[in-house]
Amino acid sequence: ATSWFDWNLVEKNAEMFRFTQAIIDFRKAQPNVRRPSFLTGQAASEGQIPDVSWYGPEGQGVNWSSQQKSLVCVLGTAGLDDPSARYIMLMLHAGGDSQDFTIPAAVRRLPWRLFVDTAADAPGDVYPGVNGPAVPAGGRVKLVHHSVRCYVA
Repeated sequence: ATSWFDWNLVEKNAEMFRFTQAIIDFRKAQPNVRRPSFLTGQAASEGQIPDVSWYGPEGQGVNWSSQQKSLVCVLGTAGLDDPSARYIMLMLHAGGDSQDFTIPAAVRRLPWRLFVDTAADAPGDVYPGVNGPAVPAGGRVKLVHHSVRCYVA
C-alpha cells in the first residue's frame, strides 16, 4: 500500500500535471537554475549582468527595509560556461492588489518572452517552449494579487 499510486489522479489533475511537467523540463534544460555554487550578486566582467540582481517593482534597486510586497529577481549568466544558459527574470507579487512592474533598465534591452504566469488560465499559464508573449513595448507589466511571472531571454 505504501507504493500504490492512483493513476486516475493524473487524468483528474491533467492541468496541474502539464504545468508541473513544464517546470521540471525547464529546470532540467536550464543551467541557470541548477548552478553548482551560490549566487554572489557579482558580474564576471565589467558590463556583464551579475549572476543575481534584485529590484523593486518600479525597476530600481530593492529597498530591503520597506514593507513592499513585490520583488523582481534577475538571474544573469555570469559564472556559467554553458552556451544554453539564458537570462531569467522573476516578478514576484505577494500583495493583495494588482501591481505595476517596470523592467529594470539594466535588462530592458533583452528579448524577454513569457515562460510562466501563475495568474493565467491554462494553457496560457506556462509556455514550455519559452515562446510566450514578449514584454509590452513600454516595459511595464501588471501582475494581479498573489502571482508570479517568469520571463526568459
